Amino acid sequence: MTEYYGGWLEGYGGSTPTPPTPSGPLAWPELIVEVDFVNDANPSTDVMPQAVWTDISEHVRVGGFSLRRGRARSLDRNEAGTITMLLNNRDRRFDAAYEAGPYYPNVLPNRRIRVQTLVETGTTAFHVGDSFVGGDYVLDGGIILLGLFYGYTDAWQQDYPGKGLDATVTVTATDMFGLFSQDLLTFDQTTADLQTGFYAVLNQRAYTGKAATVRDPITNQPLPLPSPAWDIAPSQRQIRSGWYTNAGMLEALQQLANSDGGNFFISREGRITYLAPEVRTSRVDVIPTYGPGGEDVSDIARVYDDTLIFNHVTVNLVELGGSAIAQDATSIERYGLHPVEITTQLADTTEATARAAEILSQYRYPTNYIRELTMSNTTSDWQQALETDLWDMVLVEVPLPNGDTYSQLSLVEGIAISSSWKNDWSITWQLSLADPFPNLLTDEQESFEGGTTTGWTAETNCTIDVSTYAHYEGDYSLQVAASIAADMSVLAAGAPVEALAEYSAEAFCWAPMGGLFTGSPVHIEVDWLDGISALISTSTGTTKSVRPRQWTPVGVTATAPAGAVSAQVRIVFEDALAPTAIKGSIQYDMQCSYADAISLRRTL
Repeated sequence: MTEYYGGWLEGYGGSTPTPPTPSGPLAWPELIVEVDFVNDANPSTDVMPQAVWTDISEHVRVGGFSLRRGRARSLDRNEAGTITMLLNNRDRRFDAAYEAGPYYPNVLPNRRIRVQTLVETGTTAFHVGDSFVGGDYVLDGGIILLGLFYGYTDAWQQDYPGKGLDATVTVTATDMFGLFSQDLLTFDQTTADLQTGFYAVLNQRAYTGKAATVRDPITNQPLPLPSPAWDIAPSQRQIRSGWYTNAGMLEALQQLANSDGGNFFISREGRITYLAPEVRTSRVDVIPTYGPGGEDVSDIARVYDDTLIFNHVTVNLVELGGSAIAQDATSIERYGLHPVEITTQLADTTEATARAAEILSQYRYPTNYIRELTMSNTTSDWQQALETDLWDMVLVEVPLPNGDTYSQLSLVEGIAISSSWKNDWSITWQLSLADPFPNLLTDEQESFEGGTTTGWTAETNCTIDVSTYAHYEGDYSLQVAASIAADMSVLAAGAPVEALAEYSAEAFCWAPMGGLFTGSPVHIEVDWLDGISALISTSTGTTKSVRPRQWTPVGVTATAPAGAVSAQVRIVFEDALAPTAIKGSIQYDMQCSYADAISLRRTL
């Protein structure tokens, strides 16, 4: 048996599991459920005792399993992860009042429980994105043991269906967020970076999996030392100082996460995890694909609504009592007031002001994105599907009715897994937009939602304006009108690039009615400039035929030459026809060309 990523932690996750040997190839995942009936979840000792696991897998009823973790939207707080399972109780072993039961008197709330699954190994790497993958084992015959959930029992509900001819127990459990929500803290916090702030809070309790306490010789407070049971990303954010007095532990931890904008959650193996916001722009070597180019999916929900518009942002400082506000008047006028308020432990108003500006820049306009993916029950790689954790990165492809494909690089925000029968599994992910390389063009250059052409120049044979007549996303696009019948071009102001790196420029274009039958030819060029803005070379993309009233992606991918410091994006509308109607009329709008959702991104 080969171990990957260290296995379960002694004293935290418990002893190394000894998984059962499967009788043959596994076509479907097989659950392994274990409970620690011996130890309390809130020990009086300084260190959490090692778990004593009892395997109850054979008592899990087929079809009685569901799991939910994470959140629905990227700016929401993560909910506590929960799991529900139906158990066979015909021998009364899970009856808390049955003295002859094998687990009596320990069928109690707040007992550690872990759920794993046996699946056939796939071809993907075990480490997807930046989440820690622990407790995964490859067994003989290509079977792997994956952790799905680690938490604490809430209830053992007894039912007697079939007029008492049957006996079942429904066990529900919650991950460590449940313990956090019931806990209050009182201790002194000195000004520190965010990571140290997490350590200081987590070191207050043994059940977090902390190491043996080392105390400050003067204050007698636990020192903020890391633990192998945690995966807390570093951050440059500075947090406040002062006393926690009967402060809710979960609230304190979520305020720390709010301070930086990352993701705080309990991993599928029970690891306390904080991923920094840089995960959104981190390069990932292995990105699983779901859709036509990858694993089968049964349903994809793509939305364009106002649920992720936040144009009035308030960031509160929990210790100082002040706040910072950022708002976008244009967005408020167009979409109405969409406020959001978060409470942080930032050290001062300067930090709070920067945090408010970050949120506003990301959420002030509506987003067209894939929100939800439900996997097909015929997926060929259960390992890849089930080892995916929160904020892992996936590529989702959607075949559109006209033959195009919409692709979205996504972060997994929420996970729901259920099984109604042994060969009927359902996996649904809540998704958000992920961007390993952000758009180097400004917001105004990309989407024109500010109502101006700032950052764009009418370079050759044209005039430009913003227009609401046609728009790929948002309410505005760039309207381009030819002066005479000839090629016309528009140019975006330069963006910084790195020599010898690969970049991709793309724009969605809309053709005038004049190209109804043949289509209007459009291509994109990128000018590479040196340190004094002198032209080094130009990369030209393939000309595409853009049919009228159909948004068509046009692009070019090229490597920045040696000496390149910045790049300019040019959109060339070939053989454009000059409008004959009066500007401002609907006929004039119909005779113009349009561009929207324009980007310049590094790819390698």
